[in-house]
Amino acid sequence: MGFDYAGKVRSLLALAESERALGHDDAADAATAKAMRFMADYNIAQEEALAVDPTTVVPTHLVMDLNIHDWQVAGYVPSIVRHIAFHTNCMVKVEYLNAGYRFTLVGYDLDLRHAEFLITSAYLMFSTRIAPEWDTRRSEAENIFFLRNAGIERREIAERAWGRGAGDQAKNRSKVQRIYLRECATRGEDVRAAGLGFDTKQYREGYAQQFVDTLARRLREARNAANSVGALPALAGREDRVKMAFQELFPPDAPVAVRVTDPTKECAKCQRAKTTCNDHIAWRTRTWTKRDQIESDRREYSASARAGRASGQHAAEAVMVQRGHTTASRLDASGKAIES
Repeated sequence: MGFDYAGKVRSLLALAESERALGHDDAADAATAKAMRFMADYNIAQEEALAVDPTTVVPTHLVMDLNIHDWQVAGYVPSIVRHIAFHTNCMVKVEYLNAGYRFTLVGYDLDLRHAEFLITSAYLMFSTRIAPEWDTRRSEAENIFFLRNAGIERREIAERAWGRGAGDQAKNRSKVQRIYLRECATRGEDVRAAGLGFDTKQYREGYAQQFVDTLARRLREARNAANSVGALPALAGREDRVKMAFQELFPPDAPVAVRVTDPTKECAKCQRAKTTCNDHIAWRTRTWTKRDQIESDRREYSASARAGRASGQHAAEAVMVQRGHTTASRLDASGKAIES
């Protein structure tokens, strides 16, 4: 199995997303179908190897670097990868890089390739819909549509479109919104990033969180569907072997006993104050206020938050969860689905 199935699948998925972003749906569908065929061929080859001698299959690992330059939503990426790692019976180590994350996944090769396939699909969708960059292959109107639909502020979009300082002018910010609305109408898309009092922060948080939640739900439904198939257990003890392989790569740190004392008990100023002094404000007990409740309700129920969640669900529903092959699901000794 010297053919680089994973590399081919990655390139085809990237091509599919690029073509779809440009409005070339037929080309995108063709690239997606080809990626699914390559993944199915790889799975069949692995199943044949397992049937010959299961004892020769041992856990291994792969490393994926995912770069997200948008700090507002970058923190949601590890959650996406963790959900997929759990779904595919892999373990994952998360490390922070200057411009993103490094994920080291440990598991059986078949499961790792499944995880890589899902992560690539989810990451491409997340990075192009929620954290898009200005793409010179797109028209100005298309770029503005994707950036504004992701909740990027009009000022920032104007800067990217027409240069530094362009966002300071109200006419340019208005122009961004007019182009966005016109592009929504051309595409037949719902207008999400608009309305009186539109809050980009609430919209983007709702967008990213709903993407994660919807993807997690779809993965859970796929596992439930796999568990309903009367498959025979295979590779008993695989979970323990994966844990052992993970600990060999990343030995658990020795526990360090840390004694934490309350500094306010020995602080004269704190003792005189009703709560704590300003030097120990981090130790101050804070009660939930009416203002806190208003902010919480706004984050949950505002029009911006609802629009963001609708966008997040729509994007996550487009992620390819199924691998596209028809071999029977395999379950480990604990009954967890290995394939969906």
